[in-house]
Amino acid sequence: MRFLRKRIDKFRSKIPRIHALRKNGLRAALVTRAAGTPSITYGVETCGMSDSHLDVARSVVARAAAPEGGGKDPNLVLLTLDGAAGTLDPAFDAHVLPIQRWAQAVFEGWQPHDNLRISFNHAAQKVSSISR
Repeated sequence: MRFLRKRIDKFRSKIPRIHALRKNGLRAALVTRAAGTPSITYGVETCGMSDSHLDVARSVVARAAAPEGGGKDPNLVLLTLDGAAGTLDPAFDAHVLPIQRWAQAVFEGWQPHDNLRISFNHAAQKVSSISR
């Protein structure tokens, strides 16, 4: 968790540079998608991302991609800049990457299918016992 937090803090320190690029005519949303979202969500497919951490990540990405100024709703900023594509919002990567990596493990045969099935069933039982 400490490393995930450091990634957010490191990206947060780069927000003034992204805003400077905006002033020079570059699209900050594209820069943020290319550099910010992947750096913040790196490793999420293996360790997950808590709700509070995801909220902070979404707020930082929205602040980087939007024009300077305070008081903006990160949900509206990300929805406006992202639309239906869902490529800027870290929530999409946080939810999709674990499933994508699991599918890649099955497709590429990282483990025998029986081992993957047992692991999946164990994880599903653990999640279902927590949600009850």
